[in-house]
Amino acid sequence: MPQGTVIYALDSVEQLKDWAERVAIATNAEIDSNHKESVELTFLDSFDWLFYVAGVRLRAESCSGVDGKKIVLRWLSNGCSLRPPAALHLEQLPKTVTDLPVGYLHDSIDERLGFRSLIPMANIRSRQIKLVIFDKEGKTRCRMTLEHNYARPGRGRRSIDLGCRLRLEPLLGYESVFSKTSKLIEKLKGVTHTKDDIFEKAVKATGRIPGDYSSKIKTSLKRDWRVDKACRLILLDQLDQIEWNIEGTIESIDTEFLHDLRVATRRSRALLSRFKNTFPISVYKRFSKELTLVGKNTSPLRDLDVFMLYFPKYLESLRPELRSDLMPFYDFLLAHHKSEQALLNKNLNSRRFENFRKRWRAYLEKPLPKNPSARLSTQPIGEIADIRIWKTYRHLTRQGLSITDESPATDLHELRKTCKNLRYLLEFFADLYIKKEIKEIISELKNLQENLGDFQDLDVQAIRLNHFCEEISQEGKTVKKTFIAMDVLITNMNEEKKQVRKEFAQRFSKFSSPKVEKEFRKLCGRTIHLKKNKKDKMVELTK
Repeated sequence: MPQGTVIYALDSVEQLKDWAERVAIATNAEIDSNHKESVELTFLDSFDWLFYVAGVRLRAESCSGVDGKKIVLRWLSNGCSLRPPAALHLEQLPKTVTDLPVGYLHDSIDERLGFRSLIPMANIRSRQIKLVIFDKEGKTRCRMTLEHNYARPGRGRRSIDLGCRLRLEPLLGYESVFSKTSKLIEKLKGVTHTKDDIFEKAVKATGRIPGDYSSKIKTSLKRDWRVDKACRLILLDQLDQIEWNIEGTIESIDTEFLHDLRVATRRSRALLSRFKNTFPISVYKRFSKELTLVGKNTSPLRDLDVFMLYFPKYLESLRPELRSDLMPFYDFLLAHHKSEQALLNKNLNSRRFENFRKRWRAYLEKPLPKNPSARLSTQPIGEIADIRIWKTYRHLTRQGLSITDESPATDLHELRKTCKNLRYLLEFFADLYIKKEIKEIISELKNLQENLGDFQDLDVQAIRLNHFCEEISQEGKTVKKTFIAMDVLITNMNEEKKQVRKEFAQRFSKFSSPKVEKEFRKLCGRTIHLKKNKKDKMVELTK
């Protein structure tokens, strides 16, 4: 909202027109006869609230007129339009950033939205009456809007009355009129100053809460808690994330639903693997198997998602005359994506997957045993987290130091897996450490992960492209020009992979430096003691 804008809640017993007359008389205002009396407001955001978290809103205002339904899309910060003016006139609600013309609003949304789709998070039907205060020369000195708002939760559900309110908006240079008008309004009976919470109210009417979903780990832990208690809470958080993303994955709203579902699955598998002695062996084996199956079932579709997301980049990497030749490959991806989506939907709707989720949740939520059979269950999580993080870090550095220029790609892929495990541990137990220290360590690790991730993507995609060529040929869809374009693409990937490989040594050298080791030692409470051995040489003993 513009600074100084005031919102008043009104006693909604009276009709809106009656309120307009009362306010007009009290403030010497005039009712604007050209206003749109009924407006529909739709707030758009990503499923994980990227706009809300950033403190901005994307609001579509639609009203019907003689020319049909018109939509104005506004990019708002704290309720007011950003500058330069961020508004677009559209024919229909956008679903992705590609539905918007290139320009300021497109770029502002694209910067935050990434691969996510735009989802209507709240819908409000607003009956409005506008009032204006003019000076003697007929210039506008103050604006007011009376609103009676109704949240529309969805099809088949009744609208929810959000009440009446009055918005008083200041104009630059007329602050004194605004102040005087505000005092006059506050004298009216049934008027109460309130905050602008209409967006939150409308969202809650749908059954959601703004910011209720994030792919980040949200578990809060304490160092003296039992290991099994901490692990169960983390795994419950990840199960929640899996279930949050099932519907969006099945409906194929955007690729991030499947991505987040897979990340939560991998995190769960990683925690079970690193803390297998926390659970009864039967529990570990049963649920590890089911989580592995989820990963296996979701891999084919995710691989195709990646190729389709990267496709614009593939086109840019080719010479202009080759770009159209690559389009049959996109058609191939599209066709296979459709069949893999159907297969995954069948698996996600299966009784086995439903039973797994129910039994997994039932186990994680049941009371902790007083005398558990797993030997690590009752140990304090702080001490065990220190040990696990330290050992994984040491294993990672030994792996990295053994890699040379002649090492096969598989060695770098294995190192990437270890980096992921370390990253998961740091994120699982971040709450147990000083925020600044853990943030710095994760930042150092991210730098190495980015290099290994780029290398893996290029290596795997180049190999997969060769397989795609074979599959296209087997399906009898041989297009020589397409194979030539794909071959150029593979060559480009291999060249880029060489460059990324060269950067690895520098990235790993930075991560394995004494500075980073010191940070890990401090984080995990490891100290160095020097002691003479039998040959009177100084050796390092690590606590």
